[in-house]
Amino acid sequence: MGLLRRTSETIAAAAGRLVGRSGALPAELCWEIRDEAAPVLAVVRPDWYGVTTSAHNNFPNLLLCPPDYEPLSAAEKILNKGFRTVVFSDVSELFGRIAHAIKGGAPGTRLLIHYHASFAQNAEPTIRERFKLLVSLAREGVVERAGCAKAGMAEVLEGMGVPACYVPNRAEPPGPVVHHPARSPRRIGVFVRDIPRKNAHTQFMAGRMMDNVEIHTNDAPDLSYLPDALRLVAHRQLPYEEFLRVAGDMDLNLYVSLSECYPMVVVESLIRGVPCLTSHTHEIFQHDPVLGKALIVSALDNPAAIAEQAEQVLADREALGRRCEAYAQELNRRAEALLNEFVGFGLYSSGSGWRVRPSGEGSKDVPS
Repeated sequence: MGLLRRTSETIAAAAGRLVGRSGALPAELCWEIRDEAAPVLAVVRPDWYGVTTSAHNNFPNLLLCPPDYEPLSAAEKILNKGFRTVVFSDVSELFGRIAHAIKGGAPGTRLLIHYHASFAQNAEPTIRERFKLLVSLAREGVVERAGCAKAGMAEVLEGMGVPACYVPNRAEPPGPVVHHPARSPRRIGVFVRDIPRKNAHTQFMAGRMMDNVEIHTNDAPDLSYLPDALRLVAHRQLPYEEFLRVAGDMDLNLYVSLSECYPMVVVESLIRGVPCLTSHTHEIFQHDPVLGKALIVSALDNPAAIAEQAEQVLADREALGRRCEAYAQELNRRAEALLNEFVGFGLYSSGSGWRVRPSGEGSKDVPS
């Protein structure tokens, strides 16, 4: 039976541990039920690490479904739990088969997709196939609606005859935040994957141009081409909660990418009172032009421009950090209202967490 012991790890942390560096995945379904009164279940694949952590933050009840699990069995077990609304966090061939099986067994069950990709990612064949499947499931009437984490995607889907809306992610609030000026050496986080659209090397070069900095990262890219070493701390793959602790301990995080959907590193940084430089590839700062001016880098492919703006932020780090934390809480309230509308159920009330109890309290592990 697939069980997650919440006393020792959350489902998101477990996903990070299970995927980890070994690539090992659970063979069975893993459930986490945090609000028995909420008839909404999110289905996720544990090998999609970022999507899994987003689903953990967005929905009270989760099912981690291994990518090779038998779809009819998964559908039967989902229906046996009595959920009336099922949200597939992103879309895959397996999820498509589960969706068809659920509709065949319980036509009244509402099926939704929360889609976490951007059109820029359609350069990748696997993402193109997922997008095609999303459109197909909606046009067939299997899936009722798509919630898009990427701003502007819903309008495109609506033009294709797919009911869609904008549904950004929320960030799980931490405990009390301690605000402070930048320390010495100044800690800068560059927590991005080494793929072209994430712009990792440009951001490392920006850090190299700055004095008295210590750059923290997860898996460091190959920087052997540099004539001298960076002052680098490589944390490698961390469980989700440990990653949040490390990112929240930075003086400044950098996430100046070339293309984004809804960058959770940015929001998770802000809600911990850590300013995060980013690019205008998303709509996170649309409600606070002051933070947008301070933290959005226009010349996103220019290391000197990133370094210069980073110095300006670090000079006013404490005040900006307070504004970041308050604004991230406002972003959560907005995301929670859109999540409520998306699922047609009051998961959240006045930003207080799950409808019945705050997130994380009274959790219950359920065997598959």
